[in-house]
Amino acid sequence: MRIKNGFVLREVCGEQVIMGEGIGALDFGKLLCLNETAAVLWSAAVK
Repeated sequence: MRIKNGFVLREVCGEQVIMGEGIGALDFGKLLCLNETAAVLWSAAVK
């Protein structure tokens, strides 16, 4: 699995969300809320 550049995992109000940074935020414009397992998998894929 490869993570597209410009997307980051952040904690917002106690929830793990993926959001765009920079140009990615302009094109994407959404937040994806992840459960605990998905957040762990995302973090592992980024490393």
